[in-house]
This record gives sequence, C-alpha cells and structure tokens, in this order.
Amino acid sequence: MAKGIQLGIIALLGAVMIIFIAIIAIDYAAQRAEERRMQRAFAEAIEETAEELGEMFEEEQVEKLVLKAQEGSDFLTTVYIQNTTSIPATLIDLYINGVLQDFPHVTLAGNAVTSVDLSSYKIRVGDEVMLVTERGTQIKFVVKF
Repeated sequence: MAKGIQLGIIALLGAVMIIFIAIIAIDYAAQRAEERRMQRAFAEAIEETAEELGEMFEEEQVEKLVLKAQEGSDFLTTVYIQNTTSIPATLIDLYINGVLQDFPHVTLAGNAVTSVDLSSYKIRVGDEVMLVTERGTQIKFVVKF
C-alpha cells in the first residue's frame, strides 16, 4: 500500500511538473509574441517618422529662383530662370504692371535654368513683371534688354 501511495505521489508530481512546464512554455510564447508585436509597431513608427521627416524636409526647402537673363527687341520674348534648389518649382501666375494675366503653368526643373516664353504678352522695356510659383515665391523684375 505504501508503494501505491508513492507511485501516486510520483505521478502527481510528474503531472504538476508537466503543467508547470506547459505554463512556462505558454508564458514564453506569449512574451515572444508581444516582443514581435512591439518590434513591428516600432518599425512602423520609425517608417512613419522617416516619411514625415522627408515630407517636412521637402516642405521646409525654400524655393530659390534667380532671373538669369531677359531677351527681346521691341517686346520681352523670353526670360531665363534658374531654380537653385533640387525640387521642381511651378510658375502659376504672371503679373504685368500689377495686372494678373492668363498664364499657363510652367515647371522649372530643380538645379536647372529654364526658358519661359513671354512673347505673347507684349511686355515693353520698363514694365514691371512678377512671376509667382505655386508655393508663393515671387520673382519681380523691371524689363531691360
């Protein structure tokens, strides 16, 4: 009879050990799953932050446009504008002596000089011209050639 009790206790201890090991394994698996979830969340947060920083950098980069030359004889025909930044700029408005003109959008490539055709506007020497980009940058000049 003592032998039966001993075997029962050993079996009970074995079952308790198996349950204990199972609890440890489940806890370890849950911890690993939580770590993986946290790593994914952290990676996503880093990716979002990198995208936001990239957008902020593009937004913060100021347009720098330089009037390089004016061409014409009786009227201004062409201006050459240098975009000194790496991002493209788009001219959206033209004012002649303060009057807004119908003007097709012209894209100025980054780090390049672009010719802008103004021959259809009959702009004379002494006229004040202002070109405006979609970001609000203004290029103002008096016509001379």
